[in-house]
Amino acid sequence: MVERTLVGSTTTALINKSKCQVLIVPENATFKPATKLVYTTDLKDDNIKAVNDLIPFASSMNSELIFLFVDDKIHTDSEKISEDMSSKIRQLVQYPKTSGYICTDPNVMNGISLFIEKQHVDMIAMLTHPRKFPQMLWDKSLTKKFSYHPNVPLLVLHANH
Repeated sequence: MVERTLVGSTTTALINKSKCQVLIVPENATFKPATKLVYTTDLKDDNIKAVNDLIPFASSMNSELIFLFVDDKIHTDSEKISEDMSSKIRQLVQYPKTSGYICTDPNVMNGISLFIEKQHVDMIAMLTHPRKFPQMLWDKSLTKKFSYHPNVPLLVLHANH
């Protein structure tokens, strides 16, 4: 447990200091092409546009690029959310092999983990944003939480780099 926390905190420090993409690979991973690459999104335009930094990587492995939105609230209009997501992806992303999924889970991290397991995902990509000091004290980013225990390689993209 101490080793896992130490590796996680070292990884988190690397994510914080890096100005470029960071690829976090689990200790016991073996190389295989990322044929299923999941990009977690909050459906905001800047988040979806940021995936364009990921396209050369996805293209080099001929990956299916799967957009995943985990809704932590139950909405009755999930079909509209799905349509809006598809429309934004078509509008903002120029990559032929894309799909989108919406799942509902009160714990976003749990929703992502379940999706990874069920869909046999090869790699996950997340966007991290610069955070102000008070926000860093009270609110740990989802990307940094996920970096403590990835089961699959995690590619971290930085907003505003």
